[in-house]
Amino acid sequence: MRYLLIFVIAFLLFISKKYHDKRILYFSAIVLILYSTFRAYIPGAIVGNDYNSYNIWYNDISIKSALSLNNFLFNLLMITTKILFNNYDVFIFASSLLLIISVYYFSIKVIDDDRYDMAIFVFLSFGIYDLSMSAIRQWFAGSLFLISIKFIKERNFKKYAIFMIIASLFHNSAIVLLLVYPFINCNIDFRKKIKIMGFVTILMYCCLYFKLDIYIVSLIDKTYLIKYLNTKDGTLYANFTVFIISMLCFLIMIIQKNAYKKQIKNYNIDYNFMLLLVIISLMATRSALACRFQQYFMPALMMSIPGIIKTFDGVIKKIVFSCAIVFLMLIYIL
Repeated sequence: MRYLLIFVIAFLLFISKKYHDKRILYFSAIVLILYSTFRAYIPGAIVGNDYNSYNIWYNDISIKSALSLNNFLFNLLMITTKILFNNYDVFIFASSLLLIISVYYFSIKVIDDDRYDMAIFVFLSFGIYDLSMSAIRQWFAGSLFLISIKFIKERNFKKYAIFMIIASLFHNSAIVLLLVYPFINCNIDFRKKIKIMGFVTILMYCCLYFKLDIYIVSLIDKTYLIKYLNTKDGTLYANFTVFIISMLCFLIMIIQKNAYKKQIKNYNIDYNFMLLLVIISLMATRSALACRFQQYFMPALMMSIPGIIKTFDGVIKKIVFSCAIVFLMLIYIL
C-alpha cells in the first residue's frame, strides 16, 4: 500500500504541474491527510513505532496532567480532542492535517518557485514522511518550524520567535531552533562560515566521540535526557546515510554555485539549511540527541535536490532528474 501511495501522489503532482491545476495538487494533500489519519487500518501502511504509545498517552491523560507546563500545547490539544470527541483518530487527524498543510505550504510558498512537486516527492520518498508517523509530538513542532522559515527569509525575527516559542510548547527541543535565524541571517561570508563551522563540527564530533555530551547533560538533567543519551546498544544513533547524501548534495551545490544562484531566488536559505543538515547529521551518528534534531533539518533536502536538478540544462538535466528519481525510489524501497 505504501508503494501505491507514493505512485498515486507522484502521478497527481505530475498532472498538477503539467496542467497548472492547483485543484489536483490540493487533492493529493487530502489523500495524504486521510492516509496519515487512518494508517492503522490500512494494510501495508507504516503506522509508526510510537503510534500505540501515544494512544496510551491519549487514553490516560487527564485535565490535571494536561495542565503541566511540559508539552503544554500538545497536552491541551490531546485533552481537548478527548473531551470533545473521545476518539484517538481525531487527534491523529489533527496532527496529520498540520503536518501535510505545513509541508505543502513550505513546498509551494516558502521555497517560492516551481520546485514544489519534486520537494513533496522528496518528503515522501526520502523517509521524512515515515519519520513523522512516529515522532508525532516532535513533528507538531517541526510543522511550525517549516512554516516559520518564511519569516527567516523575510528577516522577521519577531514572528519567527513567536512560532518557535509556540512550537516549544509542543516539543521542548524546538526552542533551540531560535538559533537557526541568526545562523542563516548573520552577515558572514559563506566561505568563512563553512570554515568556522567545519572547525566547530570537528570539535563537537570529538566531544561526542568521548561521550562528553552525556557528562554535560548529567549536570543538568539526571532523569529523561540522560537515560535517552546513555544507550548501550546504539540503536538511537543514526547511520551515515543522511550525512553522506546531504554532504554530496552540499558539494554539488558548491560546484554548481553560479548556476544555483541564477536559478534559485532565495539560494542563501538553501545553502545554510543544507550546511546545518550536514553538521547535525554527522553529529547524529554519535549522539541520540542530535539524531532527534536531525529530523528538523531533513527538509533541507526538499530544497536542495530539486534546486540541484534546476541547475542543469537539456539532456544533462533529464539524466540528473531520472537518476534522482531512481535514487529516491531505491531509498524508499530499501
